[in-house]
Amino acid sequence: MRSRDRRAWLGRVITGAVILACNLALARAGGGEGFSGGGGGDGGGDGAGELIYLLIWLVFEHPVVGIPLLIVVGVVAYRSSKGGYSAHMSQTIRRGLAVDSAMRVETGLESIRQRDPAFTADAFLTRCHALLPGVQSAWSAQDMSPVRHYLSDGVFDRFSLQIEMQKGSGIRNAMRDVRVLGSRLVGSASDRFFDTLHVAVTAEAVDATVSLDDGRRLQGGDAPERFTEVWTFLRRPGAKTLARPGLLEGYCPNCGAQLRLSTSITCEACRALINSGEYDWVLSEITQMEVWPVPVVEQIQGVAEFQQRDPGFNPQAIEDRVSALFWHHRAAEFFGSEEYLNAVALPAFITVAREAWRPDEQGRHLFYADAAVGSVDLAGVLPGGESDEMDRVRVRVQWSGHRELERVPGLFKPARERSRLTQQEYVLVRKRGVQSVQAAALTSLHCPGCGAPQIAKQDGTCRYCGLRQNDGSTSWVLESVAAFSGFSLAAVEPEAAKPFAGVRLSPKEREAMIRCVLSVMLADGVIDPKEEELLTKMAAKHNIPDLRLKELVAEVQNEGEADLPQVDGWEKRSAFFRALVQMCLADGNVSSSERQVLRALVVRMGYTDVDVDVMISKERAELYAASRTTIKAGKERRRA
Repeated sequence: MRSRDRRAWLGRVITGAVILACNLALARAGGGEGFSGGGGGDGGGDGAGELIYLLIWLVFEHPVVGIPLLIVVGVVAYRSSKGGYSAHMSQTIRRGLAVDSAMRVETGLESIRQRDPAFTADAFLTRCHALLPGVQSAWSAQDMSPVRHYLSDGVFDRFSLQIEMQKGSGIRNAMRDVRVLGSRLVGSASDRFFDTLHVAVTAEAVDATVSLDDGRRLQGGDAPERFTEVWTFLRRPGAKTLARPGLLEGYCPNCGAQLRLSTSITCEACRALINSGEYDWVLSEITQMEVWPVPVVEQIQGVAEFQQRDPGFNPQAIEDRVSALFWHHRAAEFFGSEEYLNAVALPAFITVAREAWRPDEQGRHLFYADAAVGSVDLAGVLPGGESDEMDRVRVRVQWSGHRELERVPGLFKPARERSRLTQQEYVLVRKRGVQSVQAAALTSLHCPGCGAPQIAKQDGTCRYCGLRQNDGSTSWVLESVAAFSGFSLAAVEPEAAKPFAGVRLSPKEREAMIRCVLSVMLADGVIDPKEEELLTKMAAKHNIPDLRLKELVAEVQNEGEADLPQVDGWEKRSAFFRALVQMCLADGNVSSSERQVLRALVVRMGYTDVDVDVMISKERAELYAASRTTIKAGKERRRA
């Protein structure tokens, strides 16, 4: 054989061998997807056999060529097989997480149906479909009375206060051409306090800010914008699905009378408290989808102990009340008037707060403009002792806004690009021994004495019945607002055989991890383009929007020191390390850049690069096994 022919022949053999290696690897990764049951594809198997024969012949007859070629084929086959299997693992983990989310929703629905056999998710979504245009129309008209009947006190109160401040700013949020595109259940639960449903509603609308004075547009365009909001509905456990139109349709859920659209929450016909959740679903929260997390049940320190004293104590009700108190605080500050706080804050708090809005010689005072709440979370419960007659709850409020020094009222065009994120701790107090009224959980901003709206005189007494409201003798009132001091999480034993328990990080856990990553990246004072790309990907994994990521970067930069947790003890270090790995595994895989970040984070705790690789492999294998189990369980549930 001539030299040129020999080289050509050898080249064909090597090429064929490499193709053979890739084909073999793909066949293993695909699990038999290339199998053909008869007919067609003639010669495929014979060709592979010839290549194998030639490779073996080369090893024995021309070992100088055959052995290196065999090694190349083996490496290519191994890497291709490994890459295919790794992709398969990632896909399985992502699918398992999706199935697990769907099963969680279904488990919650099953619990609701056990109490209420007539309930169906499809019927409920049909009822919800017409609500969003109504709420947006009322908001744009700056009059929430048409939808008051199915709003919790907290939602109605904060909407109303925001509208008051809009009017004081000389603006209106005008939304038109609202069209609902779809809705789906993304969460459900049932406990001793409430049945809960989370509905993701996707819609589009033309959104603009206009001047109240002359109607001219200050912000926004003419093109419709798509958005998705999560609407949370609550009802008391004893409520049942009605065979007739109910609260969401504008009828009394108790007697069936048509409701007069007003700010009243009492049926004129039967005097029932219609939005208490006792009879029908009540809208208790609206959250943008990009910041809404899958609900995570957390054990807050002090809650279990406190519920032994006060069985009706409910974290959801506390968070609902603080959401409203936040807006009372902002409204008092905006208008420079303590009347917004008289019924909901201790006199000592009002005295201090009053100084913040004292006007200057030109009649201007400081206030926060464009305020927006991101999240409200119970952070801790501090039961009173023998030396302290007051019980306390700590609640973290994440919000954004920017300071202004202006006269109110005036024309204040929105300038949200100037807003900065703030984390504050709202501390509420109540006299020891006072019991929560479960039936009033969604109507907490009404006087507990006469049921009138919670509007107090300057001395804190109800304008209608004279009951003292601002001393903690009847309900929780605001004692202080300060920088957030951290969550008090109770020690909880891990639940056995619960797939994805660690992966479902709460919003604060996700942000804490991102802050850790930022601290490492900012060690040299800058974030380079590659690090910025990695940050964006990590934030996207965990539903942290771009704006919030920019705020986190600014926060860590402004703090001037590393935001790395002090984790003492081997068990705590190991748990923190594992949580970091699980965060990176949210999409089933850990990139090389993420490995570098993990190594930089945990080297301070005494771990090595090998430890990082071992932990990733271990956690990924466990997630893969849990995913397969969950997917199988999902199939069995569908068959049943």
